[in-house]
Amino acid sequence: MREDRRATILAVAFAMAGGSALVALAFVQDLPGPIGVWIVLAAAFVALELSSVSVGDGLSVSASVMVVFTAGVVFGRDAGVLAVAVMAALAVVHPDDLRQRRWRQPLGNFGQLVLSSTAAMVVFRLFLPADGVAATDLPTLAAGAAVSAVVYDWVNFRLVSMAVSILYPDRSMPSWAQMLPNHLALSVLGAFGALLGSAYLAVGPVVLPLLFPIYGVGHAGFAAYGRLRDAQESTIRGMVKAIEALDPYTRGHTDRVTEFVRLTAVELGLG
Repeated sequence: MREDRRATILAVAFAMAGGSALVALAFVQDLPGPIGVWIVLAAAFVALELSSVSVGDGLSVSASVMVVFTAGVVFGRDAGVLAVAVMAALAVVHPDDLRQRRWRQPLGNFGQLVLSSTAAMVVFRLFLPADGVAATDLPTLAAGAAVSAVVYDWVNFRLVSMAVSILYPDRSMPSWAQMLPNHLALSVLGAFGALLGSAYLAVGPVVLPLLFPIYGVGHAGFAAYGRLRDAQESTIRGMVKAIEALDPYTRGHTDRVTEFVRLTAVELGLG
């Protein structure tokens, strides 16, 4: 009951923080337009978030960061932050939450996604030109998106790690610095997203159908990583079963040793 109470308080706190951010943005940002373009990009964001790939320890990554910076460029300084924050708010409910009738997780996801996307777009806004995007602005936009993607990633990670530390005090997580490949991948995808937004401004709505295959390529990279990770873990589990099948007397020994090693590593402060 104590854990349920902590989880409820944490979920409500996350949701209140995300809701406060949205209300504040509604006062200082314009509504995104054209609304049809926003709907298309929001659908892409939600689809990619629902297809996120687990990287372990309760963390997952997705190519939705590309959509974030595409929208940031398309809707500009006056509406981009609000446009992305509302997009993030739509991606909070996962099918697993509905099947398992979970309500705290969507509340936590709401705050997590809104706060991380808002923080990233506030930083990215500094790189957006005030009077339209020119060809000479592309390097600045790509660099700004790469930097802002790191902000998005860091805030997201910190919120998840804070929740884990509160709900599961005995559980260890890798530090942010230990996940360098993920950070680099998100930065590259963020830069591509900004360039796609620039292409939309230069060419017009005809570019929209071309965005989805590119987003799909970004997702395919993470999906391949997820399959490789699952295959590696399946191989290890298969080896354990093979060892125990040869000697039923020691069944469970490998799992017990694994747990003792994990506990020892936690006490030593290892990753």
